[in-house]
Amino acid sequence: MLRAVNEGELGFATLGLPNPLAIGRGAVTTAPDDRRWVGLSCIAVAAPHRRHGLGTLVCAELIHWGHKRGATHAYLQVEVENTGALELYQEMGFVEHHRYRYATPAQS
Repeated sequence: MLRAVNEGELGFATLGLPNPLAIGRGAVTTAPDDRRWVGLSCIAVAAPHRRHGLGTLVCAELIHWGHKRGATHAYLQVEVENTGALELYQEMGFVEHHRYRYATPAQS
């Protein structure tokens, strides 16, 4: 799944090697209305390095990468419980569009 993208281009960002401090995944795709989007997912910062701007750097680099490939819009996926990430993305100008809901077996 990490390397899967439907009719698009996939890229990764890493800060710090060989032991990454921050990582991220980007996918550039074209919507049915021909808008090009870069989608950010799997953004992660090692616990001792959080709240120092590394997540912002990874996101900015992936957005720049997507822009070079024609993306004019960006979206991201984040878990609703990840309050630190939600604050970061709000500071970057992202707004909530929707939430995922998962089906579960009926309780008997």
